[in-house]
Amino acid sequence: MKSQIDLIIHSKFVIPVIPENMVLQDYSLAIDKGRIVAIGPTKEIQSNWHPREEEFLQNHLLLPGFINCDAQITQNLLKILQIDESVAPDHGSIKNIQDSILDENFIFDACVVGIHELVRKGITCFGHNVIFPEAMISAAKSIGIKLQVGLVLQNKKSNYAKEFGDYLRLGLSIRDKYKDLSTLKFAFSIDQNDLVKSEQLSITTKYANELEMPINIVFHNNADVKFVVDSLESAGVLNEQTQLSGIESITDDLCCTLKRYNCKVLHTPLTTRYPDEYFKTLFQLEGNNPNFSFATANTNKFSTLDVFELMKVTGILARINLSPDSDLLAHQLIRMATINGARAFGWESQIGSLEQGKDADIIAINLDQMLGLSLDQLPERIIFSEIEKKISHSWSKGENLMRDQSVNRIPVSTVNTIVERWLNNKE
Repeated sequence: MKSQIDLIIHSKFVIPVIPENMVLQDYSLAIDKGRIVAIGPTKEIQSNWHPREEEFLQNHLLLPGFINCDAQITQNLLKILQIDESVAPDHGSIKNIQDSILDENFIFDACVVGIHELVRKGITCFGHNVIFPEAMISAAKSIGIKLQVGLVLQNKKSNYAKEFGDYLRLGLSIRDKYKDLSTLKFAFSIDQNDLVKSEQLSITTKYANELEMPINIVFHNNADVKFVVDSLESAGVLNEQTQLSGIESITDDLCCTLKRYNCKVLHTPLTTRYPDEYFKTLFQLEGNNPNFSFATANTNKFSTLDVFELMKVTGILARINLSPDSDLLAHQLIRMATINGARAFGWESQIGSLEQGKDADIIAINLDQMLGLSLDQLPERIIFSEIEKKISHSWSKGENLMRDQSVNRIPVSTVNTIVERWLNNKE
């Protein structure tokens, strides 16, 4: 007798990520109560399970949902409104304008607009460091997407807090309020430019260790990476949970430090100027120590939330500098976009790969425009092909977020209404 379950998804191809470097053909996923209960050949799954709902994706590829470890999604609405450095030159960046001018209502609306774009790009989990984090949590909960909340710690005054102590107190209060939600993780977030004092860093480290929270450090292109990392090491910050976003160079000494502490590096290929040797270090280190994942931190008006674009740019630069095996490189890039991001967030036992027992965070790519693909060609083609990748479906814990490129809980009309409202407010 067949066991009844919630959902079966049948697909032409599946890249499960774990086991590594595999492409499966004519496979299906059995899903119940938000988790994958079985993955196997379609005929086998059909013979063992009776679903309440069934999806037949005849010419699609299933992947784990992508993870953007530092998405800065609230800046998307700022860009749409064409608010940038020229509007408020004293602030110096879009992030600083956000900190100084914006309120909780804007953050909520900006998160709705940003999450709509994330879902369309196949992202089912993201990180964001933002003031008014409760507004972001509310938006993410209503849509069903996983989130690492970066609790901003800084000395700069904003509409949210006056000084470092206020940011810490408010952040801890929000963490205590929402800590039991399975779709949320929390981290302390410090921007390298915000000049947090050594005693403040020590206080942050104390709380991070007690609460088992990561500390996320955001670097910029002008950073003295060695000096900052040495300071973090002296303060006892570095450990396997530490997230370093936007590091632009990795020397041999720094590479040894990162490996010693098992730190997580959030790779930002669209917003950081990397020297050629960086990519050799990145892929040599990633091959033995899977601590590099993708992020779009420091988003500017030329960047995108599209993880495929992050993979493609990184892959092209790797090809130029390393001439690696294209198929293995493609699988490596997919791991950076999935399981490595899960490891960065401490979620590797729940998401990042299509395995029995894990959450059913899944995306489907329509391959109609990629005719005649073989199993060996598929990973490379979906990353490097100039043909637009159509992410057609998305699920989070088995709940459908997007069908046929239409985001279920955020219709386009809602996004348009939000943008129009803030355009009118801007005037």
